[in-house]
Amino acid sequence: MKIWVYLENHGGEITDISLQCLEKGRQLALSIGGTLEGVALGSDLERVCQRAGQGGASVIYRIESKSLLPFTSLPYLEALRRIMGEHQPRMLLLPASTQGNDIAPALAGAMRCGSIMDCVEISFTNNALICQRLEYDRKVLSNYVPVGNGPAIVTLVDGVCEVPDPGSHGEVRVIDVMPADVEEATLVQVIKDEIAPRTVNLRQARIIVGGGAGAGNREGFKLVEELAGALGAEVGATRASVDAGWVGHDRQIGQTGAAVRPDLYIACGISGAVQHRVGILGDGKVVAINTDPGAPIFRMAHYAIVGDLRVVIPKMIQALGKKG
Repeated sequence: MKIWVYLENHGGEITDISLQCLEKGRQLALSIGGTLEGVALGSDLERVCQRAGQGGASVIYRIESKSLLPFTSLPYLEALRRIMGEHQPRMLLLPASTQGNDIAPALAGAMRCGSIMDCVEISFTNNALICQRLEYDRKVLSNYVPVGNGPAIVTLVDGVCEVPDPGSHGEVRVIDVMPADVEEATLVQVIKDEIAPRTVNLRQARIIVGGGAGAGNREGFKLVEELAGALGAEVGATRASVDAGWVGHDRQIGQTGAAVRPDLYIACGISGAVQHRVGILGDGKVVAINTDPGAPIFRMAHYAIVGDLRVVIPKMIQALGKKG
């Protein structure tokens, strides 16, 4: 059984979420005794293929043409439809990115098969493929089973799994495939393509100190930043803190921010609304500081400190041997 992964790339480098899909595909292939293969489209794909091989792919189908850049959906859709029709993989995993969520439903429609979007987990149970999604404002975890004879096309959200360091999984075979007629498939012309640089990567942080509305103001939030500095941690935030302008959106954790998995998460002045809690479900130890002993955050905290962060944080910094 062949499990394929779409290797999204930018500037000749594979994206982090594609590496997550690759690792999840590797785990699935191991669980059923299948093979992991990748498919890469674009230009300058040598490093993409090399990294995919280090991630466990045994075969990579490379469709390389400068005409495939910048990305537009129709030529990619046509190329994937042709190659999947020829090689018949059991499934195709794509990142739940702009590209992946653009391609997946259209490809499923063209191939008359099932597509399940934005999955947080995927596994085989009794030979059935189980895809899990968070529904109803991310309050309910629902199971989906793709039906039909065609391949299952699934997009996986950022944070679906940890990416291990590059390993040695044997020799990777790269098969060059002639691209589809790009000119005929192109109906859209991209005038300008800009990708905002990622300045913060909360998903890889081992310690995060998060600040919420309980900080009160920008001065209160500075205490959160000082505690993070004392611990060598990253700063996280709730939507309320971001909306208040105390910190940028790239540090937001939760439903409309990042899903994180640090070893230690310190929640300062965070009540623990479900929209924030879904972003910290994979955390190791959670320490919560809040003035309200009934705050929802305490229900998932391993250590609860009932108190004002303006009082508690300086004492924590002092205990760490730093100047508070």
